[in-house]
Amino acid sequence: MEKREFTFYDLIEVIKKHWWVILISAIVVAAGFGVFAVRSYQPEYTASVTYYVNRSEVTGMEDVSKASASYSWAQKVVNSYIEILSTDTFAGMMNEQMKTEDADIYNKYTLSRYAIKSSITMSAHENSNLFTAKVKTKEADLSYAIAHTLETAASKYINDVTSDKDTISVVDKAELPTSPSNTNRMTRNAAIGFLLGALISYIIFFVIELLDVRVKNEEDLISNYDVPLLGTIPDYTSDMKSTRQGY
Repeated sequence: MEKREFTFYDLIEVIKKHWWVILISAIVVAAGFGVFAVRSYQPEYTASVTYYVNRSEVTGMEDVSKASASYSWAQKVVNSYIEILSTDTFAGMMNEQMKTEDADIYNKYTLSRYAIKSSITMSAHENSNLFTAKVKTKEADLSYAIAHTLETAASKYINDVTSDKDTISVVDKAELPTSPSNTNRMTRNAAIGFLLGALISYIIFFVIELLDVRVKNEEDLISNYDVPLLGTIPDYTSDMKSTRQGY
C-alpha cells in the first residue's frame, strides 16, 4: 500500500461531507465563549488628553534646516516627555494633587500612587509632535477625574523638570466617558470561539478521513494501492430494495 496523499480537493470534500457538524460545533463553541465573556465582563471607561509639544526651543539653526531640525527635536522630546510622565514621582504628584483638589473622588475610590500610574498609558502620534495620555478604569467618573488632573499636572511637572516654560499645551481636553470602551471584547471572544470550534471539528474529521483505509470506490483503489483494476461488480442492493417496495 502506498502512502495516502491528500489533495486540496480532498480537503474541500471533508468540509462538504461534514459541513453541518462543523457549523454546529462552531456555533456551540462560540456560544460558550460568549457566555463566558458576558459572565466575566467588567466594563472599562477611557478618558484621554492630547498634548502638543512646542517646537520653539530650537535656536541657532540656519533657516533651511531650522524647520526640519525643530520637528525632529519635537519628536525626540515627545518620547522623553512620555518617559518623564511615566515615573513614580509624577504619579505621586498626581496622587497628592487629587487628594487636595478632588478629595471626593480620591476618598471614594481610595486612590494611591500605584493605582493612578497603572491606569495611565501614553503614546506618541506617528510623524507628529503630539502625544496622548489615556486613562482607563472601571468607573467613568474616576477615569475623567484622573485625566482632568493630568491636563494641568503634566504641563507643570514637565516645566519643573526641564526648567522650561510652555513646553507642552493641551490640544484635546478630557471628557466624561458615556459608555464602556471594551464592549467589542465580547464580540471578539464569540468570533474566536466560532473559528476555534470550526477548526477543531474540521481537524477531527480530517484525522478520521486520514485513518480510514477502506476502499470506497475505484479512485481509492487506483490511487492508494499498486494493483491493476480488472473490473467492477455493480451494486444491485438499492435496486432490489426499491423493487421489493413496489410489490
